[in-house]
Amino acid sequence: MKTYFKYEYFKKDYNVLAIDHNGFYILNGYQYEIQNNRDKKSSLDFDIMQKNVKYDKKTEDDYTKTAANIKFNYDRKKNWKTSVGLENNFYKYNNRNNDKKRYYANLSGEKILLNGDLTISIDLKYRVTDNEQKPDNEQKAVRFGAEYKW
Repeated sequence: MKTYFKYEYFKKDYNVLAIDHNGFYILNGYQYEIQNNRDKKSSLDFDIMQKNVKYDKKTEDDYTKTAANIKFNYDRKKNWKTSVGLENNFYKYNNRNNDKKRYYANLSGEKILLNGDLTISIDLKYRVTDNEQKPDNEQKAVRFGAEYKW
C-alpha cells in the first residue's frame, strides 16, 4: 500500500477586492495495488481532503469543504486503461443558506495508438448538487481528448 500527503496554502488577490481570499488544503490518500505485472496493473485509490477558504471582505462566503473519493484503476500497459470513481463533497459556509453536498460519479478510458504516439481519451462525469436552501441540480459532462507526440 502506498500513501501520500499534500498540504497547500494559497492566497488569491484580484483587482476586485471583494473576492480576495486565502486558505489551505490538506489531502491524505492511499493507493492499494491489487495487481502489477509486466502486462497489467490494477489499483484502488482512496482520498480524503479538507479545504478551508476565508474571504478578505465577504466573510459570509467563507467555507470549509470536506471530500472523500474512491477510485478503481485498471491499466493494460502500453495498450489501454480505464478508471471508475465516486466522490462526495460537503460544503459548510458561514452563511448556512449556501451549504451543499455534491456527489460525483466518474468513468474514464484511454487508448494508446500508433506505438504510443497517439493517445485518445474519454471522460464521463455525472454530478448531483444537494443544496440546503436552493433547488437541487444535476450536471452531466463528456470530455474527449487526443494527444499526439511529434
